[in-house]
Parts: sequence; structure tokens; C-alpha cells
Amino acid sequence: MILAIPSRTGSHRHGTMRRPARAATTRNAGRLDFTIWPAQPTHRTKEDMNVKALTIRQPWASLTVLTDMTGRAFKQVETRPRNTNYRGRLAIHAGLARDLWFFMGMPEKDWRHFQAAGLGDPFKMEKLPYGAIIGEVTLIDSVPIDELIVTSYATDRETTFGDWSLGRGRYGWILADPVMYEKPIPARGQLGLWNWEVEAK
Repeated sequence: MILAIPSRTGSHRHGTMRRPARAATTRNAGRLDFTIWPAQPTHRTKEDMNVKALTIRQPWASLTVLTDMTGRAFKQVETRPRNTNYRGRLAIHAGLARDLWFFMGMPEKDWRHFQAAGLGDPFKMEKLPYGAIIGEVTLIDSVPIDELIVTSYATDRETTFGDWSLGRGRYGWILADPVMYEKPIPARGQLGLWNWEVEAK
């Protein structure tokens, strides 16, 4: 059985890598229109219907699959309290939780990073998908934050988009090859890594 759902542009370090599609933009440079999703149609076989997934709250979930002008995801490191040995493709599930006061009290220097990603106001946040699989990435490594802090991953933008607290045993899950799906796929999230069973149609 062949199942049509959105999929990736390529896999990390294997085959020919094509540039990941970016969200369609409005006429204002740097502002992303979340009412438009780029087309990413392809097929999964029956053997490829069980996919590892990770539930992340918004806006962090969208930031892992939205890309900047260089083709890199706005958020390349998902900070977590635990390590993982899993490596491979990972579906990104946007949780249901909404924070209406997300920007309240946020320093302007941090807010500017959200603005650059097109998420500088509550109206953009409200248009984000919730309770759905929104795309996928490749989980390529898991590194203690205490070690990651001295690498090139520890940019001002990246540390704004995660909990990089030192001395607490936290890890940075390194993500690559981001793809945002054409349409979010409704799904119920779970804690930690979980198996997303793609339903045949």
C-alpha cells in the first residue's frame, strides 16, 4: 500500500541533498505568512508507516522546521533534560498548549529573534498549528549542554530559543534537514519520543 503524506527533501549525509523549502513569505522581508504552507508531497511505503515523533510546545515546534534565508532552521538545538541514543528522522508534533502572554516581560533583544522568524506578535502565534504533526527533521546527535555551550551551536539566537542552563545535566538534541509539511496532520502527542503511526487512507 502506498500512503501519500508530506515528507522530506533528503536525508542527512546520504544521497543528494536539496535545499529545504521555506515557508511562503509576505511582502515584508523576514515576515513569514503562516496561513500558507509550502508543498512537500511525496509517498511513504507500508514499511515506513511508523515514525519516531517528538512533541514540542509552540512556538518552539515551528522554529525547528522554519528556515532562515540560509536554509538553516531557526532552532537547530532542542534542549532536553535527558539524553537520547536515537538517531534518524523525527516527526515534529506541535503540542496543544497555548501561551497568550508569551511575550510579556520578554527582553527586546530576545524578542527580536522571534520577530526575525515572523513570530513577533500574538496574532502570528495564534495562526500557528497546534495538536498536529507539522514537519520533520533528522536527529543527528545529543550533546550535554555543558559541552555544547562552547561550540558554534551556542549562538545568541539558539540560546534564546532553548533552556541552556549549565550544571543541570541538560542535553542539546542536534537537529538537521528541516522540512515543514504542506498541511499539519492532526495527532495526539505524548511525552518523550513516541511512535507516530501514519494512518493509511
